Amino acid sequence: MPPNGTDAAMDEITAEPDTVHPDLFRRGMRSLFSGVCIVSSRHRGETVGLVASSVTSVSMEPPTLLVCISKTASAHDAVHSSGVFAVTILAEEHAEIARIFSSSRRREERFVTGRWTATPSGCPVLSDAPASFDCRIVQTIDGGTHTIFLGRVLGVETRAEPPPLVYGNGGFGAYVPHAV
Repeated sequence: MPPNGTDAAMDEITAEPDTVHPDLFRRGMRSLFSGVCIVSSRHRGETVGLVASSVTSVSMEPPTLLVCISKTASAHDAVHSSGVFAVTILAEEHAEIARIFSSSRRREERFVTGRWTATPSGCPVLSDAPASFDCRIVQTIDGGTHTIFLGRVLGVETRAEPPPLVYGNGGFGAYVPHAV
């Protein structure tokens, strides 16, 4: 068996030698649970947004966030062109908003459900979210199917800490802390 854990037939259909098939990678990543965020922007009068679980801090000084957006996502080009984005961390109570933003068929419902406000850069954020970040893009990196955006954090809003919404194993769920 090859060292990457695939059988020979799978290895033959990968794009590069010694890499796993994207379906196998996707199945493995379903085991990684993460917080759920809305990445939003505003460009030329158009408000765009998408659900993202690939959001992480990069640096405390200067404060910088990383978001990964699929190049095929409807919001990708607007985020890229605008030079700004906001990240809204969703609470458990925002599960329906996450489902709306996850579906291209429900695009017209985005920014209608929930209480939205604008950051100083003009990006929409949920007013009752646990936290939101207003960011200016300082670097983009080609990440294959995705663009990696590094955003300098211009502002942060925090609110009471409701239970966060998490994503894993193909669905949304609630975070339940357990004593270790």
